[in-house]
Amino acid sequence: MSLLLAAAQPWATLGTIIKTEVVSRLTAEYTARAAAQPPRNPQPNPETEFGWRGDVARQVRRLRTLTEDDPRFEDKKEAAKNTVDLSQKAVEGIESFTRALPSIVDPIRQYMMKDLFRGYCVAISGPIKGTYEETHRAGNQIWWRTKLTIAGKMTLYYEKGKGYSAKTGIPMKGWIEGNVTSVEFDENIFLIEEKPVTGTVVLRKKVPAPHMKTDLANKGTGTALIRASLPGAYYIDYTAMMTDKDLTLKQGDAKFDFTSQFKNRLIMVGADKALPIPIVKSFDFPIQPAKFVIGRSQEEKDPTFPIVVEKDKIKVEETWSRNASLRNGEATVNWNFSLKLETER
Repeated sequence: MSLLLAAAQPWATLGTIIKTEVVSRLTAEYTARAAAQPPRNPQPNPETEFGWRGDVARQVRRLRTLTEDDPRFEDKKEAAKNTVDLSQKAVEGIESFTRALPSIVDPIRQYMMKDLFRGYCVAISGPIKGTYEETHRAGNQIWWRTKLTIAGKMTLYYEKGKGYSAKTGIPMKGWIEGNVTSVEFDENIFLIEEKPVTGTVVLRKKVPAPHMKTDLANKGTGTALIRASLPGAYYIDYTAMMTDKDLTLKQGDAKFDFTSQFKNRLIMVGADKALPIPIVKSFDFPIQPAKFVIGRSQEEKDPTFPIVVEKDKIKVEETWSRNASLRNGEATVNWNFSLKLETER
């Protein structure tokens, strides 16, 4: 609008129109000057920048659209928050991205692992499962036995383009996460405790450690941190060295392990004619943490497994057992485990 036309407008709006006109002209002039000169310290656009960060931005934009329509994302607000949290960590780099994965709901984590992470990393993963059995004796009789069935998923990865050689060894990082799926518990407490002399045991109840029967890590249920609240869940960091012949594992720290509530219990209620109220007694039977159960399943501290290469796929399949005797046979421990890994696609 020209200033002559502006003069015909009511006086109440004349100042606003003149101000808008002047600002528009100055803005157009400044824009033309700026376009004629190369920018100082140009800032890259994260959505067009080549590489990991650019892909993060693009994948997050796609993921935000998916979370609005995909029925797997029931809690839209939580899904949106997870997307933002994971993208912020991913922009910091691949290391931050992997450290953030335990707190992300599984549909988002699976999406980002498949469509983003695997474009920059080679990953091998698969189930680990096994049993762990402790038997305690008093003389020749068993007074306490515990058997756990444990399930989990191992993931190992290394970054592409680092110049690694399979002949000299490829360093890998990763984790195992999972949970106990069954607990067996037997006891004969009176082999080591005296029976009541005058009273009678009216109730003797064995309470196995609380656990979920579902293999949560391989089923993709919830997040790793949500699973951490379960008494029989665990998440253990690992490093590895892979050559063209074998894979050597080294156990790291546990991000979380069996909680203090994960233990077997025996509850007994006794009655005595001399007392007006029943006597209640409870015995706790502790369970070794998952880091011990898995880490001690082989005699070698850092076990090595042979690998098989089929075309462009890496496979590791191994089963193993171990038996140990403690205190001259008063306690025995038996492990039976299997591991199956292959390259993710």
